[in-house]
Amino acid sequence: MLSVKDSAKEGVRSLKKIFDKEGWNLPDVDLTDKQAMADYLKKKAEPLHDEWRKENARHNFNRVYRKSLWTGNQPVKFTFDDWKVDKQADKKQAAEIGNRAWTLAKMIANGQNMNVYLAGNPGTGKTSLALAMVDKIRNESGKTALFVSTDALAELYSRRFDDKTVQNRLYGLIDLMQGNRQLKIEPVDVLVLDDFGTEGGMRTDTKSQVRVDMQKGLFSVADARFGKFTTIVTTNNKTSELQEMYNEKLLSRLITRNPEHRLTFNGMVDVRASMI
Repeated sequence: MLSVKDSAKEGVRSLKKIFDKEGWNLPDVDLTDKQAMADYLKKKAEPLHDEWRKENARHNFNRVYRKSLWTGNQPVKFTFDDWKVDKQADKKQAAEIGNRAWTLAKMIANGQNMNVYLAGNPGTGKTSLALAMVDKIRNESGKTALFVSTDALAELYSRRFDDKTVQNRLYGLIDLMQGNRQLKIEPVDVLVLDDFGTEGGMRTDTKSQVRVDMQKGLFSVADARFGKFTTIVTTNNKTSELQEMYNEKLLSRLITRNPEHRLTFNGMVDVRASMI
């Protein structure tokens, strides 16, 4: 049996082999001092832990974003570099809207939480700029994000009792949007509700109330997120039209009244129509 002294020497030799293998210099401490060595190794490993945490964050925000709900199930990507002001007749207005969206995205990436509202006619670039904001926020901060088409969400609500897979998809989205303490799921940092109001009907002369279960679900989401997380809403509807479709308590938690956080696309050209 090794004596205490011989055992300590054997431990030192093992440490030297490890340090030689890793290419590390021997620390200027007593190698037989367990606490000193523990402190040294912890300090040495910290950069590795930092890199692991960064990689885990990158993996997490990609994993969450892949669960987004798109119209037609086709993911769409758009960045601020793709925002071409020369496609609009009023290039100055297009540049101003793009710059304001960029500034808000920068504020969110730097830690501010807010609701953002993008409103205007179809095809004028609201969804595109919302996606550009998400792209900038995710890449500059590592925040988690989720894109949800409210029209596709309404379809899930309509089919949830007939298809267990659809039901699981719906409940999974709700958990990500508002969080689930029991399942230890945190709400996403940034949520985009796209084409909000489309689920109330496409006709401009009449709007119907959105189904009660969807209203309750979105109210629960909006209430859980209000003041704590960022929610970006795009809509083709006027506020008065949304009031016909949704409960005022929901709208007050979802639609910001702060003029600095509202982007209106009035007067912008329908770029989508010009591409047909």
